[in-house]
Amino acid sequence: MFQGIFSISCFQYCSGYRAKTAEYPGISRRCLQYKIKEYHISSQCHYDES
Repeated sequence: MFQGIFSISCFQYCSGYRAKTAEYPGISRRCLQYKIKEYHISSQCHYDES
């Protein structure tokens, strides 16, 4: 449960940018995508490839 809350908090903190969100806790974007799917986090986010 903590992991889901942490993922959501990071996602909100980074304004929905997946690359920044993955960077913050030090995980890959692929891992972040799995967490987004696992915890049913809204997929309405920005895509930042930088």
